[in-house]
Amino acid sequence: GAVDFSTITNLFLKPLIDVLLRAVNLNQGPTSQLQRRHIVEFILVLVFLSIYRMTPTNFFDSKTTRVLNLPSNRFSNLLFSGILFRMATVSARQEEGLRPAWDKAFQEVIIIWNGARAVSEPTCRLCFVPDVTRISKDDDQFRL
Repeated sequence: GAVDFSTITNLFLKPLIDVLLRAVNLNQGPTSQLQRRHIVEFILVLVFLSIYRMTPTNFFDSKTTRVLNLPSNRFSNLLFSGILFRMATVSARQEEGLRPAWDKAFQEVIIIWNGARAVSEPTCRLCFVPDVTRISKDDDQFRL
């Protein structure tokens, strides 16, 4: 059957949203838990910041909202900043043997590592064809 654009988009976004949601809700009480819609809004803001090449301060300015013709109550600066703050707090923890923050070059931050893995896993599932390889054993010997 045919696969539409939203199905493919959700294939990649769902795991990323799950990783971010778990990270920002880590060590939060039940009354302060964020929901999926908050993470989706956060990602949408990141998309807009990238498209319009703006800082969050400029993006959330009321003049910008009018110029871009965005609904004034659609995006929340407080929510966006809150999610960034929670991510910084989570990055201060150590988990899965990875460093929680950069102390020197080439170290990994947990949230970034988990987010990258969340996006790459669906790619591998999508592209994997069992019992088929494009690499021969001669190619493996050549690379050794």
